[in-house]
Amino acid sequence: MVTQLTWNWELEAKQIGPDFLFQASFAPENKMILQSRVSKFMGASKDFVCSSQVANGICFTDKKSALELQLENHSNIYLHSEIAVQDNSFSITNGYGYTFLEETKLILHLLRTPELQWESWSVKAGGDGYDWTEVTAGNSAQSLLEYMSR
Repeated sequence: MVTQLTWNWELEAKQIGPDFLFQASFAPENKMILQSRVSKFMGASKDFVCSSQVANGICFTDKKSALELQLENHSNIYLHSEIAVQDNSFSITNGYGYTFLEETKLILHLLRTPELQWESWSVKAGGDGYDWTEVTAGNSAQSLLEYMSR
């Protein structure tokens, strides 16, 4: 039986961080499909809101952090989750490991989109004064699927 793991399972298991980062690059011609798929998926989210949209990208922030920033209540902006698309790049950033299952569901949604050609992906830990360290990486949708399945 195959177990579906979250994208950051190894970071949590090794208790490294403090921040988590997932990055992926797609074929340049995939940028419109990527932005469309992420926007549609995140548009139905209960935990995230669209925090910015420009011609070549879009960003979603968890609702709690977005509200604190809007109210200029900076008491705890270190715990945050952000999902971003910029041209043909996709990223998820988790401040202090503040994660949502929805992030993994989004990655799985993108993995099941045959029109997307994955060029590379990586999982990193660091931030808040620590250098970013690559924990694992790959160059295909299949390698990521294998990493997230045990």
